[in-house]
Amino acid sequence: MNVHLQVILAALISVLGDLCGKMWATGKGGWYYFAALAAWTVGSIVYLPVLAKQGLIVATLLWCIINVIGFVFLGVVLFKETLTPLQWTGVILGVLGMALLSS
Repeated sequence: MNVHLQVILAALISVLGDLCGKMWATGKGGWYYFAALAAWTVGSIVYLPVLAKQGLIVATLLWCIINVIGFVFLGVVLFKETLTPLQWTGVILGVLGMALLSS
């Protein structure tokens, strides 16, 4: 599997774990706790081989970018959380900064 696709897959699985964790934290069901642990474990299993093929910095920054975008999507769209304009600026600058560092 292409290393970038592997990082993207691992990050998306991690975001799924965070979705399950948030569902558990908001009282939607105890099974979400175990689903979150399972997703985080599978995401780590998918991600670890990347470190043998790609530098730590580039791989981790790509993983972080996908996670930040996924977290913001989950929080804003699914859980109706809000960000102030300053926080939106921070998200955008953070993602841009990580993208520059990984290029």
